[in-house]
Amino acid sequence: MLRDLAANDLPLIDAGRFAANLTPVEDRSASQHDLASIGDTLIAELQAADTIVLSLPVYNFSMPSTLKAWAGLVARTGTTIRHTETGPVGLLSGKRA
Repeated sequence: MLRDLAANDLPLIDAGRFAANLTPVEDRSASQHDLASIGDTLIAELQAADTIVLSLPVYNFSMPSTLKAWAGLVARTGTTIRHTETGPVGLLSGKRA
């Protein structure tokens, strides 16, 4: 599977999308399902991947906004990360990056 972030316009996280991501799938409204669908797709791709390869330029010592958007969409509490007293812990194991 190849996901070219430069070829896709990924939405940035806003209040509605953030709330949709926090809402359990079975409790989401129709509009929340629409808002969370791209994140659900990206997370499914990430979960299915054995190896993750990122190739990107560095702009002013930071990453491109498209990668920030992707990270915001796949960082979902209870699905890809969990928060502990010592900080966040990744829930996807067995991945090579």
